[in-house]
Amino acid sequence: TPPVKPNPNNNPTTPVVNTPPAKIHFIIVANTEDPRIGYSVQKDVKNLSSQMKDVATFLKIPINYIEISGTKFGKKNVETAIAGLKPGADDIVVFYYSGHGYSFEQDKNQPYPQFDLRQSRFEDITVATLNESEVYNMIKAKGARLNIILADCCNSNLGLLKPEGKNFALTAKSLLSWDGNYCYNLFMKSKGSVIATAAKKGQFAYGNTDVGGYFTSNFVTALEKYLSKFQNTTPSWEQIITEAQTTTVSLSMANVCQANTTCRQDPVYAVSIIK
Repeated sequence: TPPVKPNPNNNPTTPVVNTPPAKIHFIIVANTEDPRIGYSVQKDVKNLSSQMKDVATFLKIPINYIEISGTKFGKKNVETAIAGLKPGADDIVVFYYSGHGYSFEQDKNQPYPQFDLRQSRFEDITVATLNESEVYNMIKAKGARLNIILADCCNSNLGLLKPEGKNFALTAKSLLSWDGNYCYNLFMKSKGSVIATAAKKGQFAYGNTDVGGYFTSNFVTALEKYLSKFQNTTPSWEQIITEAQTTTVSLSMANVCQANTTCRQDPVYAVSIIK
């Protein structure tokens, strides 16, 4: 029997490649044991971790949750967690910091704060620190589809202590159902990066034991609002961050500081997202 020649018109079957599902990588860095702000920070951890876990559950995607708090809090563990990130090209990375923060007076062109990552007050604060923009650049370089970098900390001069904010009975979580398309488009169709911090250079970031950080509470509330089925348009990250900024400013204006002046708090952010 003569050999059968291959027919160029019969294309071989294309092998099926199983693409791994998108995943959320969530790193939360929280100074939960600080004697002055620890209880407020614990509220932040509860608010945001609950929200991101709900997003993963709603979208039916896995979440890689890394919490650096308590005795694990410190610069080395933060750097190790970021270095160990290996997101896929379709993954989402969320990094969140809640704790003390400050700005270097000599670094006038840096709008984002330094994280105070000391494990004790005897460490050198100028060494045990990372700037939020450093973290942003390190995470962006990992190549994930969507990066969200958030910080709730002061951005005032080094040496000033964070005051306690006035108590407000706010509820971040709503009872409204989420719209599946809104959530999918926001997290699964967005590509790019967001960086946001609770206060501009020279300002405090307020919080209390009722709601946690003003900015974190208002961010979660804004996310809940724009994912609701009662919204008329598909939400964007720009809308959510802008809403969190506006409501944080309004909330801070109710605080009374020295000489009966308001303690204004203006979140700073940059959104670079494409669809």
